[in-house]
Amino acid sequence: MTVRLEIQPFSEAMIQALRACRYLLALAAAVSISAAAQAPPTPAPRFAVVLDAAHGGNDPGGQLK
Repeated sequence: MTVRLEIQPFSEAMIQALRACRYLLALAAAVSISAAAQAPPTPAPRFAVVLDAAHGGNDPGGQLK
């Protein structure tokens, strides 16, 4: 079995397209980093609500009449 590998240089149009992609990726990364740096921190919760039904034993809980 013979494998033939042929390497050809990129055309000028392909080189320009790759440069444009590289530029756009760098721009997107810069915008992403900038947006993350400017985002306000999430405030810590001020309180928590806890519900305790406390049913069982001598306390049957709420009952419909």
